[in-house]
Amino acid sequence: MDWEQLKNDIPRMRELADEYGIRGLARKVGVKHPAIIYHLNKNTEKKIDNGDSWIVEYKNREFEISKKQIKQVRKDYCGSNLTIDEVCSKNNLPEWKFTAIKNVFNIKHSSPIWTEQELMENDPKELAKLATLQQQNLYFNEKQGKQLNYYKKQIQKYWDKDYYFNKSDEAAREFWNNYQGDIPDFEVKEVNDEFVLEINIPDLHLARLCWKAEVGENYDRKKAVKRFLEIIHKIIDRVNVKIDKIIFPLGHDFTNFDNIEGETTQGTFQDNDSRWQKMIITAQELAVSAIELMKQHADIVDVILVQGNHDWVTSFHVVRYLKGYYRNDDRVEIDDSPMLRKYRKIGVNLIGFSHGDKEGKNIYDIMHNEVPELWGKTKYREFHLGHIHTREVREKNGVIFRWIPSAAAKSSWEYNKGFTSMAGSRGYLWHREGGLYNTIPIDLF
Repeated sequence: MDWEQLKNDIPRMRELADEYGIRGLARKVGVKHPAIIYHLNKNTEKKIDNGDSWIVEYKNREFEISKKQIKQVRKDYCGSNLTIDEVCSKNNLPEWKFTAIKNVFNIKHSSPIWTEQELMENDPKELAKLATLQQQNLYFNEKQGKQLNYYKKQIQKYWDKDYYFNKSDEAAREFWNNYQGDIPDFEVKEVNDEFVLEINIPDLHLARLCWKAEVGENYDRKKAVKRFLEIIHKIIDRVNVKIDKIIFPLGHDFTNFDNIEGETTQGTFQDNDSRWQKMIITAQELAVSAIELMKQHADIVDVILVQGNHDWVTSFHVVRYLKGYYRNDDRVEIDDSPMLRKYRKIGVNLIGFSHGDKEGKNIYDIMHNEVPELWGKTKYREFHLGHIHTREVREKNGVIFRWIPSAAAKSSWEYNKGFTSMAGSRGYLWHREGGLYNTIPIDLF
């Protein structure tokens, strides 16, 4: 039995393989059995033109695939940096079908993305344009891959840094826990009580309703109450001197809406989480809780009405309620004046308060005209404003203007507009003779 003749007669080879088996036939013709397998498989790999598709036969398996998809597979495999798994996933092909296509159509990674027939049928200029685009895609894909690797390395650096910080912290704790030496006593000198603390929390928007899936965080009446009291605690905890008075501007869009329809003072409908009665009751209770907390740390609490564009009416009623509640308490001063702007002289400091939604550019020229006597008796002058929900400081005409951020979560309108300022509030520690002693930023991540 001659091997040279047999390998060119595949039907006969199949018959003999069925009769003797692969290994038995290999012994009879004097070759190794992989040679028999190779020639049998080689001749079962073929494609049959079926119009718009190919019938592909490969290793006794058969499937039909469109010519359009063959073209796409060739383009993805030969003209990109995609791996075999990625090519299969993109074209929804099992790996065995991809292997069959690759072998039957003789496609290699280095093959051109077009067949000889496509080269003959298409305009050379169009092919050159497509080739250029293909190279651009390869370049940008490779560049994107390098950028991803760079960011991965940067993230790893932060992870490593965090790990070493934790290890250092553990080592320090272990050292001091086992320390046997003497620790010297430190004398803390009491600073005089010429300090006034300002706790300014504008734009709480009590009763605002926010949905995490829409704006990134949940926010409602209960969360607002918790956040308001936490801010007060944080500001007071950062004060390390004795204070004799706390100035507490209240209003400033303390509540989110101003009528029974759930609208602002000017009639803009809001996303609210409760009825107007419940909102007002919560606002009154929260204000009392805040004042009682402040009374634990200062002899006098000075509550100042600052009406906002969301709560012009409601804030007035809340502060009037406080005036009745504390009518017999000499430690709580309530300024319920309907005047839009209020002023406080703290030694050499003059502080103006307004929500900031109505004055516009006139705010820069108001202070010295409205309170000229106080202006003449002071050295340091500031205006503290809210409304725009962001941190901003400007100095003009001898006055520092500070816009204090909102303590509330973003409304859907603010989020959709792309306003990105972080929530927060501010505390200011004033010395009667030395000016602003400390700014206490509270930023809510």
